[in-house]
Amino acid sequence: MLETLLALLAAHLVADFVLQTDWIIARKRRWWGMALHIVLVALMTMAALGGFSLPVLAIIVVSHLVMDIIKTFLLKDTVWPFIIDQAVHLAAIMAAEKAEADRVAAAEARQREQEERQAERQAQG
Repeated sequence: MLETLLALLAAHLVADFVLQTDWIIARKRRWWGMALHIVLVALMTMAALGGFSLPVLAIIVVSHLVMDIIKTFLLKDTVWPFIIDQAVHLAAIMAAEKAEADRVAAAEARQREQEERQAERQAQG
């Protein structure tokens, strides 16, 4: 689902580069600064999806939080940690898109099965 992938990429760009202001960056070493950033990531993800998807949110939010904690507290503020950070975020976005595609395909399969059973019942009586 290319649309989902592009929407999640757009959400990431907005959350990580537009909404993560210098003010937030300066406060990410405090729990509430990190939490504010992660809430913005979650909100942008939900906006991109047009709703709530637990598998997508879990993958995006947990991976983003873990990577940002590692980057903020354990790595130096140089180009390589930035590249690693963004690569991890992109890998999570791809995994989330796959999870969403699988979820949608399973829901569509269940719907088709229900419709087939209903058609069989109607044909029988």
